[in-house]
Amino acid sequence: MNEQRAQAYVNLIEQLLACADGEEPNILQANQELIDPEFLQVMENYATGLEQQGHNNPAAWLRDIKYRILLST
Repeated sequence: MNEQRAQAYVNLIEQLLACADGEEPNILQANQELIDPEFLQVMENYATGLEQQGHNNPAAWLRDIKYRILLST
């Protein structure tokens, strides 16, 4: 994974974390080209980092989104 793609993954994760409830599907659809196994791994790593900082709710929410993506593929 190159640095540009890795940054795009992080940007997408941060967009998801900041979006209004219910906007997640629209954001994911608009960024479909980034949804791949590497993205899911970056999501997991990001969630783990949030947990280590004591941000358990956003970490759990990110994992929920990850599982929804997995179920939809």
